[in-house]
Order: sequence, then C-alpha cells, then structure tokens
Amino acid sequence: MLSLYIHIPFCDKKCPYCSFHVMALDELKEKDSVVQTYLQALHQDIDKRGETFAWQEIRTIYFGGGTPSSIGADNIKKIIAHLGQYFSFEFLEELSIELNPYPESVIDLIADLSKEYKKIPKLRFSMGIQSFDNEVLQLAWRQYTYWWVVDFLRKLAPYNVNNVSLNLDFIAFGKFNTTRKWHKQLWSQKQLDFLRTVAESWFADGFSLYTLELFEWSERYHKMINLNDHQGAGLSLWKFGSDDDVYEEFAQLKEIIMESGYERYELSNFSIVGKNSIHNRAYWSMKDYLAFGTSASWFLSSPDLLDKAKKFFPVIDETTKALRRSNTKSLKHYVDGKTIDTDKTVLLSSHDYLTEKVFLALRTKQWLSDVSSYEKVLEKDYATFITKLVEQNFATYEDDTLKLTDEWMDIYNTIVTELLLFW
Repeated sequence: MLSLYIHIPFCDKKCPYCSFHVMALDELKEKDSVVQTYLQALHQDIDKRGETFAWQEIRTIYFGGGTPSSIGADNIKKIIAHLGQYFSFEFLEELSIELNPYPESVIDLIADLSKEYKKIPKLRFSMGIQSFDNEVLQLAWRQYTYWWVVDFLRKLAPYNVNNVSLNLDFIAFGKFNTTRKWHKQLWSQKQLDFLRTVAESWFADGFSLYTLELFEWSERYHKMINLNDHQGAGLSLWKFGSDDDVYEEFAQLKEIIMESGYERYELSNFSIVGKNSIHNRAYWSMKDYLAFGTSASWFLSSPDLLDKAKKFFPVIDETTKALRRSNTKSLKHYVDGKTIDTDKTVLLSSHDYLTEKVFLALRTKQWLSDVSSYEKVLEKDYATFITKLVEQNFATYEDDTLKLTDEWMDIYNTIVTELLLFW
C-alpha cells in the first residue's frame, strides 16, 4: 500500500525558520493570493499524478510543512477529498498533520478535523512545541511562551479522545541556565516538572526529540555562509552552547520521557507501546510513498509503481530497484507546472537499495533480520564488529538478526559509518 505526503510550506509568520515562506512571497507579485495560488497548483499536481497512480490503496496521509494549519481546516479537507477521487482510502490507518501551538484557532482546527475524520483509526496531530525556555522560543521566532503552551495543552485536553493521537515535538538547543547557587540547569525546575507531569500522564501518545547541531563551527553554518545565506546561518542559534550541551539536553529530556514509560522506536521518536506513528514506520521501512507540494519527496520500489512512474522518468529500466525523488523547492516553478527537481532524482540500483535499507533500519527498533544477506554493502569484517557491539551491550545478535539497544541509538552515526561499506 502507498502513503501520501502533502507539503504545505507556509507558516503564519515570517521568520528565519520559514525562509521558504519569505522567498515564496517575493517570487509572486500578488502577495495576498500566494496561498491560493499554491493550493491551485497543488490540486493540479494531484490531478496529474492521480491519473497515473489511480486507485492505489492508501495506508497513511501526512501533512507536513511549514504549518498546514495556515491554510485552514476547509482547505485541508478539500485536499483530502480530492485525493479520494483518485486513491482508495478503504484501508487508511492514519492521517497525520504537523501543527504549532499558535494561534489559539489551532484548537478549532483540531476540533473540526476530529469531528470530520472520526472514522479514521488514528488522527495524529504532531505539535511543534520546540522548547519550554522562553528565551529560546523568542530567538527562534516563536509567537508563544511557555505559559501559552501550558494553557494550550490544557485547552487541548477535551479533544484528546477516541481516535486522536497527540505527538509533542521538542528540540535540544543546548541552552542551560544558571541557578542562584550557580548550578547549571536546563530550563527551570517548574518547567521540567511540568514536562514530567505531561509525560507521566500519557497525555500524548508520543514525543519527538531532535538535536539542533547548527552552531557557528558546524558544517551547516559554514555551508550557509559560503552560499552567502546569512539568514540561513542564523538558524544555527550558536550562542546556546556546544554540541556537548545539545547532547546533554537531549539526554535529560530523553530520560524524563523514557522513565515515564515511552519506548524509543527510532533515533528521535518515542511512543507508548503500540502507539507509534504508522507514517514514520512506513518511511523507515522503505514502503512506497507519493508526494505533492514543493520540497516533498517520493520513494517508489514496487515493480508496478515503478512501471507507472516511467511516464515521468523514462530512464527507469530493469536495473532500477527504487526511485527516490524530490519536488522543486521553487514556488514559482511549482505553480508553472515544473514540479520535479531533476537534480534530486535518484535511481537506486540493488546495491544502493540494500545500503539505504541498512541505513534506515538501524535507526529503528525494527531490527535487521538476515544480516548476512546484506554482506555486499557491509564492511568485510562486519561480523567481528558486530561481536564487539554485543560485548559492549550496544546490540544482541542471534539467528542472523541484529537487535539494537537504546545505547546504540545514541551513537548511531559512529556505528553505521563503521558497519556500512561506503564507496
């Protein structure tokens, strides 16, 4: 079955984190109609791809951004109804939507969509909280404070019922405060206690916890400077500390979440057992997905879908194991019908496919079965390396199945680099 990804690039504000939104407004002269112009192009994209991939069964639908709430519940429902003209929703398991806890009208949007889609098994709202530190929120151009988030979550409680699933997103920025006794402390004790209360109550089915490693000395920072993108470099928020500070914040937040009973099912994601994101699992297990909207990515590996995709990519042949592609980042190109970014279209050979499969599988708790079948993409002495990992309690290895531990995930980059054969 397919998954669908719809990208909504607009935020309800201008900020460095949403530089695409600023760029989009500059590209089109009629600034007041930019959203409607985009939505019109999005619906045309659905018609074009829908005709080619018609009546595929859909497992998940995911709205990312940006902030999908910026287009309103009515437009979200119109997009879903339009998709339903081409795809089968009979076995739809999850509708997932990224949101921010601002403005307060987001509550109304959640109430509206919850009522409209109460028959979908899981209606997942992923809330971009980011931090409880007010200074971080201000410098990250968030339009809310810690106390706004507290009030927002309380108002959200009546809608957290039935098929509704909440996911709370946080970022480890590496900022620590100094107490009156000159002790180093993350946030304030009151804010940490509130997070612990929310986690222990299982108010949310899941948490996402990311690290922000965009500091003044980081690769991303220098890349942005070299591109003369000083606004992009500003995303680094380097004043908040070192990489070690980021990892320390991540570790503290992770401890609160896992001690409250959440299971880590991917590097950056935690959930109550059985409540993890179906869309995320489909992505990491390399299931097929189509995408609509700027910057959205595709992945197709089923032979029948690859055959259909030849309409757009005639270079696909019998050696192609999978297709990975991205839509254009340019709003102007997108509304002109030039939806594909040809520079980010990759045909994966069997070797490429196996490499990606190992790379993604090791991010998760799904394990890696039949390890020996991946021999051609692993380092020659991979068996010795795995034995060493087992001795260090980073993994178990039985019946040719590699099972990961939480400690493994904390050093994932190091391990995957030593295990995979890069060329």
